[in-house]
Amino acid sequence: MIPQKIVHALLSLAVLLLFCALLSAEENEKFYTVDTLISRALSQYELLTASKLGIDEFRYGKHDAAKWQNPRVGIRVGRKSVQKRSGHLYGFSLEQNIPYPGKQRLREEIVSFEENRAQLSYEEMRSYVRHKVMLLACEYAAYLRKIEHAERRLGRLRLIDAYMRGRRVVSPQRVIEHKIIHAKRLMFEREFSRVKSDVRVAFLRLNVYTGFPTEMLPDVRVTWYVEAPALDLSELLKRAERKSYAVRKQNEAVKRSEKELELSKRERYPDFGFSLFYDEEDVGEKERVVGGGISIPLPLLQRNRYAIERSRVRMERDRALLLNTKKQIRAELRSLFEEYQLYGSLIKKFSIDDIDSIEESMRYADREFRRGRVALQTYLEMDAQSHELIEAVFDAQVKLMEAYSTIIFITDHQGEEPSDD
Repeated sequence: MIPQKIVHALLSLAVLLLFCALLSAEENEKFYTVDTLISRALSQYELLTASKLGIDEFRYGKHDAAKWQNPRVGIRVGRKSVQKRSGHLYGFSLEQNIPYPGKQRLREEIVSFEENRAQLSYEEMRSYVRHKVMLLACEYAAYLRKIEHAERRLGRLRLIDAYMRGRRVVSPQRVIEHKIIHAKRLMFEREFSRVKSDVRVAFLRLNVYTGFPTEMLPDVRVTWYVEAPALDLSELLKRAERKSYAVRKQNEAVKRSEKELELSKRERYPDFGFSLFYDEEDVGEKERVVGGGISIPLPLLQRNRYAIERSRVRMERDRALLLNTKKQIRAELRSLFEEYQLYGSLIKKFSIDDIDSIEESMRYADREFRRGRVALQTYLEMDAQSHELIEAVFDAQVKLMEAYSTIIFITDHQGEEPSDD
């Protein structure tokens, strides 16, 4: 008889192993959606953290710009001699620089514009990560579907190769057909290796943002577009001029340079210096002196003329850059819209819904070829066309997503993202 303790231990071990197997099965069946990948990227992408810290940097700088300079304290200690009499000499002074009215406000506003640019850069980085992860996830998911198709195609060619090798009737025609099929299989095995490499490369590009273990290939699923979401070019152009991150950041640069010019003009007027002092002499009898004063530098040698002109030139440069940025945004948006329309029409011609029918047609061709009712040349042509059609379907989907997500990124518009499976 087996002791009861050993029986209980074995049962516990069996339950534990079963639980681990279930967990492993769940992990293997786990898939990732576009939304979960974006959330993962936004929570851990290092450049986002660095960009957010840049906002704090300028926020602290803004507080510094609003502060007055520290006062200066002076202490004098000495000994004074007057007609054979000597005594101690003490002195104390306090000096404070008082900026010309408006200078500190302008300095604070200048740093505020830099803080605004840093905030826009952070928001742009978040939007870019969403755009990039969405695109790379779509590209990676397309490669996963392509490799599924490639595996079925390779398996089909291997079966046909084995089938023809096992035929008893050997004629010159069959020998040549078998050699063609064998060569076709070898060439596609090379192509299959390239597809597997493409999947790996696509995953590594996505993984820059998502941070999965590099040895895994996660299952990513998206719902492909049946038709392109409607977009209006005129509305997109108007929105881009208002909402594009490049335009908004350059607007902040123009505002900053305008304030810098205003500050340069005020720099012509010197800051005031205010001072208090106290002196005490003890040479026979005590003497005390208390007083104060104001010092004003004379703007004789430095009138800040060149600094004003430099600020004026910088302002004109930033305004010219703003006009150029808007022009480039309009040109890029028009170009992207043309691509978007092209691939929007292509996904209708090469519909994702046709994949199943293409695969079913190929399975029918397989059966008929084995029965000898389809010629080899026709069969190989059917195989090649099926492969090209499936490639065209997924290529059109990826290209459409690339144009669409870039338009959404440029216009900072919450578009219709592809839904997840």
